[in-house]
Amino acid sequence: MSYPPSYGSPPGGQPENGLGTASMVLGIIALVLFLTIVIGVVCGVLAIIFGLIGRSRVRQGRATNGGQATAGLVTGIIAIVAVVALALAVLIPTGSHFCVHVGVGSNPCTSN
Repeated sequence: MSYPPSYGSPPGGQPENGLGTASMVLGIIALVLFLTIVIGVVCGVLAIIFGLIGRSRVRQGRATNGGQATAGLVTGIIAIVAVVALALAVLIPTGSHFCVHVGVGSNPCTSN
């Protein structure tokens, strides 16, 4: 059984705001967890994709949360840039050899 739209409902039914909201949530998660590289990349890419789809729905008049979709798109992009910068900082060799020192004690990376 189908009910007629209630007073104040947008024409054409309820707005399709799910992807814009998901984009913003995934973008925030990607920013917070970018140090875990894999989660940062996955959530960042999904935030960008969902943000683009959410913004297109807003332009078509099918959604009303353009700000959330844009926030998800921007935070997803920032998270991807942060992951790439982190990966490059860790993976670029220093001098003629590759060395990463984590922890306490003497640093074998700087000893000759």
